[in-house]
Amino acid sequence: MAAEGKNENGDEVNIYKTPVQVTEGSTAETAIMQVLDYYYQEDYEYQSSYLSSIGKVASADPNYWMFKVNGEEPHEGDTWYSIGDYPLKEHDKISLVYGDWQNLPSECSSYTNDTSIVPDESAQAALLESAKKQQSVIAKKIYEATFQNGAYIPGITDTDSLYDVFSLAQAGFAADDFYNKVASKVVSELKVLANGGTVKSADGKSSYTLASYEGNKYVIVNYAKIALVLSALGQDITAAGGIDLTKKLVDKKIFETASPTTLSRETMILFAMDGTGAAWPSGDVVTRAELINNIVNDIDNEIGYGTDLSSPYGAALDPAPMSIQALAAYYKSAADTTGVDTSALQEKVNRVLTMLSVMQDKSGGYVGTNGTPWTLAQVMTTAGLYGINPLTDTSVICSGKTFFDASTQFIDIENAIVDASLMGYAPAQLLRGLNSCIRSVEKSAGL
Repeated sequence: MAAEGKNENGDEVNIYKTPVQVTEGSTAETAIMQVLDYYYQEDYEYQSSYLSSIGKVASADPNYWMFKVNGEEPHEGDTWYSIGDYPLKEHDKISLVYGDWQNLPSECSSYTNDTSIVPDESAQAALLESAKKQQSVIAKKIYEATFQNGAYIPGITDTDSLYDVFSLAQAGFAADDFYNKVASKVVSELKVLANGGTVKSADGKSSYTLASYEGNKYVIVNYAKIALVLSALGQDITAAGGIDLTKKLVDKKIFETASPTTLSRETMILFAMDGTGAAWPSGDVVTRAELINNIVNDIDNEIGYGTDLSSPYGAALDPAPMSIQALAAYYKSAADTTGVDTSALQEKVNRVLTMLSVMQDKSGGYVGTNGTPWTLAQVMTTAGLYGINPLTDTSVICSGKTFFDASTQFIDIENAIVDASLMGYAPAQLLRGLNSCIRSVEKSAGL
């Protein structure tokens, strides 16, 4: 939903397109009130399906607030709908536009996307080269800041840093000696646990046995990140210091101990099992189908969380793309989907992909509360996993601008500078996003 208009005094309303998820069967009023309540609290007038003012911009002949859906006044045959009785449909684009009712735009300008403007071949080559340089700059900065140029070697009690190591390796960052030391430390610590010993935390303040390590609610996340980094560094994850990580990842007891949040449990298991190419263990284990169906059933909740304007993180798009990332291998592919509700999977994935396409800005990225490098990173990671080429697919190109254009606002390749706020928190997210899209482009080009 979006709203825009300016009165003769120069007072202006400019609500950028904002994603809203409502219960099926709701009318446009439900979505519109959510957005107006968030941006204008009680400073608007709406009665009997008629919106007369938003802020200081009020209807007065010949200028009115008009309600449009998908670029036109909503109707079906001879039935014309008002705000209060229009039945919302999937991916409707609601516009509230103000002005002379006989000469109004068809929709709010934030929806405008000239799909005829796309990068030509030379521009595509330049953007890909820019993306690779951005990847190189941010990888080097992560190596310097997180690992002190290889002086800090993370182990199994610092799996966030291990995931950063995985990200560096995936991006082709050259640091073989460092990688060897990381692999050696991780395997040796797993061996200590397997043999009944204890491993100290990174800060030296805590010690873990195998039982206490597996009693942590983030155990699945930890084992998944360990499996991913070891596999990326050429290690056998079925015999890592005497521990078969594949069996740990799908062990039902461990699964039930872990946090039930699907983004940190089901998602990470699938990432680790699929990303390492591991065979699914047999026995009393959680199945692939169970994990996939759990994620599919939770997608609407994740969309809702990210579109809840009343929350501190209102309108943050991140949860939506994150919720479908691990499903990429099962979306219209030959992957094993035995026992999976594939129609629901495709429907929910399409819902998210369409929302991300609609919400893209003319910068190629995401603005407003969505204009963070982490949002861009998660969308880029998702697009790459689904094989979407950001240089040719118009669903992710907005008026000629691409993800690689948007990422330049956070990475200055000429001066080798990365945005300070990004470097202060999880910069590897954008590294993974860049790498995911670069891989997608190169695969599309047969490289």
